[in-house]
Amino acid sequence: MLAFSQALSLSLLHPYFFKGMVEPFYTALSEQFQLIIVDHYDDVAESINNVSPDIIMIDPGPAVMRSELPNPEVLQQCMLPKVIYTTLDAHYHSHQEIIEFAEKIVPDAIFSHDFYHDFYPAKWHKKLFYIPNSYNHMLFRNRNLPKDIVCGFYGAGFFDGQNYPWRKRIAARVVPEFPSYILPRPTGLRDHGIVGENFVKVMNRTQFIFGCTSVKDIPVKKLFEIPACGGLLMVNDSVVLGQLGFKDGVNCCVVDSHNVLQRIRFYLDAPDEYNKVVHAGQMLVEEFHQSAHRRHILNWFKAWKRKERIGRVEQSSWLGEFQVRMPDESSIGGLFAETDIGKTLKAARNNWAVGSYVEAGKFYADISQHCPLLAESSIGYVASLIYQGKFETAAAFIEKYARLMRHRNSSVINLQLLTYALLLKLFGYTSSEADEFFANHALWDFNVNVDLNSVIQRLGISVDESCFSYTNTELAESTFTEHIQILVDQAKSHLSQDT
Repeated sequence: MLAFSQALSLSLLHPYFFKGMVEPFYTALSEQFQLIIVDHYDDVAESINNVSPDIIMIDPGPAVMRSELPNPEVLQQCMLPKVIYTTLDAHYHSHQEIIEFAEKIVPDAIFSHDFYHDFYPAKWHKKLFYIPNSYNHMLFRNRNLPKDIVCGFYGAGFFDGQNYPWRKRIAARVVPEFPSYILPRPTGLRDHGIVGENFVKVMNRTQFIFGCTSVKDIPVKKLFEIPACGGLLMVNDSVVLGQLGFKDGVNCCVVDSHNVLQRIRFYLDAPDEYNKVVHAGQMLVEEFHQSAHRRHILNWFKAWKRKERIGRVEQSSWLGEFQVRMPDESSIGGLFAETDIGKTLKAARNNWAVGSYVEAGKFYADISQHCPLLAESSIGYVASLIYQGKFETAAAFIEKYARLMRHRNSSVINLQLLTYALLLKLFGYTSSEADEFFANHALWDFNVNVDLNSVIQRLGISVDESCFSYTNTELAESTFTEHIQILVDQAKSHLSQDT
């Protein structure tokens, strides 16, 4: 995929957008495609010729970070499939120029997180596809902090405005009756500075957090971030949320002004029931609503490649299934969707937790077939291979991973995988791509007797729990260095058996 986008660079000035939407979206996209991003549009034709992409994406960005647009005439002449991706966040209405730009390039599809049917002309509605919001699992996660805040009202609309009538009704009922912590959206004079990790900690400390689907009935990011942080999502009744897996009393709490006080009281008096619902909510979003689960553009592209000239691609579900529809309304090719990565990851983690590394490795390998750069599956697969003594296979996988990273012009390879590459080299299994990366960054001049701990210290390795979680495994109390030492012991054991 060749992406014409300035979103990553420009959104750095707007952390709310960068951390919440832009960075996780492009990270997920890079795990699904070999992604090349061009943020200068001096010669669009040259960029296309140099990359020779299978698909082109144009991201005009939301109005809050309005970016330039590439030459539409060149894109119009290009016969490759072209898609527009735009956040179209309702708080920052996009400009008419996007519509005018789209009229010129004639895109094959337009993807949006927000109110596209209210924005684009009706004649394009069959080209419009919805990507539900998701959450950045690298940031929002359960830290298991003591819950010393009872009710949390975080964001806009609880005390003013017209876009969130449910929020105003709920706040009016709850705030006078229960201890409440209020944080408006941190903009302008209301910029309280509680953002990023500090905001995640506040969410983790809160028992009941309120969010809704607004007057447009769409799932905003906060509806996924709340369960991810271990809070009980208090939300309005919504058909849309039901389609995304939310169920009242099972993984969330549906309330309105007539029953919200009673529902809060019930869960305060029934902590076991509270914990059960909170846990189910966290499992739901971890399994289905991280950014990596939004494979809509990839699945659309698979369907587009299969459609005949007179057919069209239509969206079958909000979770990203597509099918080809013919003029007689028959469908061909079935549903186009990736392997259910959420369920497969869950199966891999469950096997890892009980020490079934061979089985865990099979699940991680299955994921890597579809998303070869997904960090957790790559790390889990290589680690499982080392546990099994399959060093040559592990080294070959790292070689392939590093080669893919080089093709997408990435200067950074996952440090855990590099550490595994180092471990494998210590035992005689090399990966030239990883070697080249180490050499280019002067990270080693090693021999077989090198001290592992000093190398790890030299690399500055620190385990990224968001990439591969040891939380529910026998390694829960281990540091990353101890984890590597376990792998060393396993490797020595297998080598001695071979000898």
